[in-house]
Amino acid sequence: MKKAIMFILTVALCLSFVACGNKGEEVKITEAEVIAAFAECEGTLTTEGDADNVTAFKYVIEDINIDNLLDRDYAKEAMEIAEEGDHMKLKIGQIPILEVMQAMAEADALLFGDVVITEDYTEHLLTLVCDGKSFEANGWTVSVSATKDCAIINAIKK
Repeated sequence: MKKAIMFILTVALCLSFVACGNKGEEVKITEAEVIAAFAECEGTLTTEGDADNVTAFKYVIEDINIDNLLDRDYAKEAMEIAEEGDHMKLKIGQIPILEVMQAMAEADALLFGDVVITEDYTEHLLTLVCDGKSFEANGWTVSVSATKDCAIINAIKK
């Protein structure tokens, strides 16, 4: 129960932030930074490049119901509940959605710099995750794809 509460609080915090920074400045990241960014997330990480200069990474979160993940209203409801902090209102199918959103927020923070609070961040995450759009900034392209039972966050250096 303690882990679930910490997870919900972490997701709520992550969802209240948005990555920002100079959209033209290329961000160089190390493998250790990528590993640290996803340390609290539940999934499998692979990186490309070398230890001092990662050129791409993929983060796979399994046991995801694709219909739930792609249902914008269902995902938005999960995010709103997490932001309110009332985890008892979450439906069982919404917890994996929040895992994907948390991982996406970690990727944003890693690649796009310091974070600031904004109301548009929920829409940003829904566009990436539910609508399958990509986001480009700081020399990186980030996208989320889904298969039958997993979500995949892809980040590729341009």
